[in-house]
Amino acid sequence: MSTRFMTVTALLLALALVVGCETAGPTPAPAPTASQSPATVPPAATAVPPTATAVPPTATATVLPPLSGSGGGVIAFNSERDGNPEIYIMNADGSDQRRLTHDRADDFHPAWSPDGKTIAFYSTRDGNAEIYIMNADGSDQRRLTHNDAEDYYATWSPDGAHLVFGSDRDGNQEIYVMNVADALRSTNGDNSRRLTNTPADEFFPAWSPDGTQIAFVSERDGNQEIYVMDADGSNPRRLTNTPGNELEPDWSPPAGGTRIAFVSNRNGGRLEVYGMNADGSNPVQLTTNQSSDNDHSPGWSPDGTKIVFASLRDIYVMAVPDGADADHAAPNGRGSDRQQVTRDYAHDYFCTWRP
Repeated sequence: MSTRFMTVTALLLALALVVGCETAGPTPAPAPTASQSPATVPPAATAVPPTATAVPPTATATVLPPLSGSGGGVIAFNSERDGNPEIYIMNADGSDQRRLTHDRADDFHPAWSPDGKTIAFYSTRDGNAEIYIMNADGSDQRRLTHNDAEDYYATWSPDGAHLVFGSDRDGNQEIYVMNVADALRSTNGDNSRRLTNTPADEFFPAWSPDGTQIAFVSERDGNQEIYVMDADGSNPRRLTNTPGNELEPDWSPPAGGTRIAFVSNRNGGRLEVYGMNADGSNPVQLTTNQSSDNDHSPGWSPDGTKIVFASLRDIYVMAVPDGADADHAAPNGRGSDRQQVTRDYAHDYFCTWRP
């Protein structure tokens, strides 16, 4: 596994998963210094063409019983409760937890398709990190990328036809996009197209609900900050500008307004969950921990009123009225009605709500 890929993974493990007196994980490599010359992303010639039909699953997926009331539904997440990182699903109240992947390798970062029938993830089962998809019940697991580099952190386009993802196939971590149907037909490549092109590392891409923009994390200005670009890779704009690290952007659904949830350690050594407008304005701290806990892996509920996130070893859900407006943030920065939905001694993280 490449050094650059391990840098991002190590940052999450060291900052978000290793706490208190637990055994320390790998130490992340330092970010590039602020004196590093930023590079400009060249605009692509053409935008990603839309595809009329999303990729259908090839087997009937199991549908979990819906919960009653706002914020119900299904959450996919990572857990190490069975010895290694695997992907699970559960109802949003923590009930009916089910394991979807079963192999000795590591499976990470589930991402729901817009229709809720398919989950993208990355796995090391074939020797290095590659991107796969499976039905929502864990059946019909299929590999999409085929190369010697590391491919990871995939999210779907709103039409379900494309995946945007991170890869170090050209030397450093950059953002790429691929057509899912084309990738399924290929056995020696994925026909992906590179969207960013800088000497810095770029990762954690997230497609906007209207399909026109992609948020991502970049180190091009020295530390890890959140940027947004047009869906064809053109017009990159920086949204955050702090001395800390900003990670894991996640767009609110159309029902919750145009907001981006993310994590940051801008106010100290711990990671906290924040929300901001899509243009980077009005950042609001949504979690505040008094212990050594780190809050990370935020994901919006389909109606935009709640956020699921990981803290210490477990997963929580909190209410965020009106799309995380500052006027509605709970005292001490917390979102309201924080509810713990997993309870085990292993790490649960990379949680995401089914659309």
